[in-house]
Amino acid sequence: MVTETERVGALTYAGNQSLLARLGVEPPARTLLWLSVGGAVVLAAYAHAARARSQADPVAAAVLLGCASLVASPISWPFHQGWLVLAALVLLGRARPGPVALGVVLVVLSLAHTRIIGVTDGLPLVEGLATNAEILGVLAVCVLGLGRPAAQPSAYAVRTAAPNLSRP
Repeated sequence: MVTETERVGALTYAGNQSLLARLGVEPPARTLLWLSVGGAVVLAAYAHAARARSQADPVAAAVLLGCASLVASPISWPFHQGWLVLAALVLLGRARPGPVALGVVLVVLSLAHTRIIGVTDGLPLVEGLATNAEILGVLAVCVLGLGRPAAQPSAYAVRTAAPNLSRP
């Protein structure tokens, strides 16, 4: 069963950054909430990924689907969060300030969670954000998307563009 996670670790273990573990409600309401909220978030990520793919941005599409897999999974250990790092890199490479700002926030949240920058000591709100940094970042990426690629076509877009078959 998907919600029987004891084989790989307790669902409530603090390191588990899955949506199912972070909902804070007891079964069976937790499972129902996870399926409904998680399903909506996965659908949003899929819509953003489809748009990214149609805009010849396959890296963003793959990263969005990877982040969606973290939302759908009942267990998401910190080493599964590589998709979030890739999302931050994609966002930092965007031209518009909104996506770049989200990329910076993802990096800061990740550093706060690892206590590298030590901002969590004695600050309950910041501690709560840092403890849930990965799932908050993944949810933001899935719901908000990764922004639009730069205006110039990528090498991928040029390679996959339909040939012009019309004669002059």
